[in-house]
Amino acid sequence: GVNFEFLTSVKAFGNGNSVTKQIYNTIDEKPYKGVSYYRLKQVDKNGDFKYAKIVAVEFISNSYVNVFPNPASDKLTVSASEDFTNASVRIINSLGAIVKSNSLLSSFNGTIDITDLANGVYYVIIENGEASENIKISIQK
Repeated sequence: GVNFEFLTSVKAFGNGNSVTKQIYNTIDEKPYKGVSYYRLKQVDKNGDFKYAKIVAVEFISNSYVNVFPNPASDKLTVSASEDFTNASVRIINSLGAIVKSNSLLSSFNGTIDITDLANGVYYVIIENGEASENIKISIQK
């Protein structure tokens, strides 16, 4: 509850002048897993603002992606929950180039051969259209 990121802005109804109670809402489309802290900042037309009370929200998911070992030398094992069925798996080097590509055809627990990759830092990106997991790995031979 100390460092906050801007999520969105919601405009006032009408001209922003009302004597009746107005209700506003928004959705955090990509919340962090675990506990996140939210606060509302209300800004008046003249620029004055105030913050509402900070609230904690816990996002629990049965979704998971594991990539190991890390560091790796010859193969990576990928294990993912069922919601990642048909997900794409890409390994990207530090320059942003895709060096390996695969897909998870089912609840996946398999290996990816990385013997042809040089030592360095890579990112394993697993996307299923709704969710994305980015895992930083190191290859050391």
